[in-house]
Amino acid sequence: MKKILLTLLMSLLIITGCGSNIKEPSLPELKQLQQKIEEKLDNITYDNLASYGIDEENKKVVIELVNNTKEEQDWFKENVSDSPYIEFKQGGPYQTFE
Repeated sequence: MKKILLTLLMSLLIITGCGSNIKEPSLPELKQLQQKIEEKLDNITYDNLASYGIDEENKKVVIELVNNTKEEQDWFKENVSDSPYIEFKQGGPYQTFE
C-alpha cells in the first residue's frame, strides 16, 4: 500500500510539476522593468554599464556590464533593480568613431 501511495504521489508531482513558481513575464512587464532601470540609472553615476535591452525571445532584460563580476551584479541588484527577469552578460567597453 505504501508503494502505491508513493508511486501516485511521485506521478502527481511529475504531472503537475514541482519547479519554480516564477511565471514568464509579458512584454509590457519587461518594458516596465526596463523603464524602472532607466529611471534609476538617470539618478546615479554608474560607469560599469555597457548596454541594456529586452531579449524578447528569452523573456529577459539583458544587462551588459563592462566588469561582469558577481560583486558588480550584486551592486546592480542592490542599487538599481533586483528581478528574476534580469540576465547579466559581459559587455563593452564600446567605443564610437566619427
